[in-house]
Amino acid sequence: MIRVNGHELWRGGEKIGYVYDNFIKNHEGDKLGYFQGEFIYDINGHKEAYVQGDFLCFLNSSGKLRLEDINKDIAGGDLNNMQQAAVRVLLGE
Repeated sequence: MIRVNGHELWRGGEKIGYVYDNFIKNHEGDKLGYFQGEFIYDINGHKEAYVQGDFLCFLNSSGKLRLEDINKDIAGGDLNNMQQAAVRVLLGE
């Protein structure tokens, strides 16, 4: 489970990253990727996933997750659905 404290992201008591504007950064401040519109991109600008309705859909597979389920895996903070989806794609569960 990822815990949100302000814009900081924590897992198991260890800081794993940040949400800054529309970027997701690792714990050292390096950009991992970003989100724009309904799409989530890696740092090289390749589309990784997108949000459609109530689902996060992955481009490299036919898999998708309900946004409601992602909300359960990312606790605390004040992140919107798109920010949570980007955290899930770029930092995992």
